[in-house]
Amino acid sequence: MFENIEDRIVLAISGDVYNVYGGVSYTLDYENKKVKFVVYDKPSRCPDKKEKFIHTFDYDVKEGHMEEIRAIHDIVLEIEKVLYNQYVNNGLFAIPL
Repeated sequence: MFENIEDRIVLAISGDVYNVYGGVSYTLDYENKKVKFVVYDKPSRCPDKKEKFIHTFDYDVKEGHMEEIRAIHDIVLEIEKVLYNQYVNNGLFAIPL
């Protein structure tokens, strides 16, 4: 079921990942009702990339068109919250005076 919505989630978060971390790679996995979002320190073509940030959260993807839409919304929202917190907490965000 997650395979049906994974591309749309990746499309929705790719700009946010780039804005926070730059040109790095990331993965999104779903297993045992858990979503695992991993950001690496280098692009995917670099063999020596290391995990920079990992966030795992519970989510039960259900079947059905409306349930898929809800799952996309909920998962993207959760990842955007985490990226926003990383952006603010790592000093990447400065409030202009």
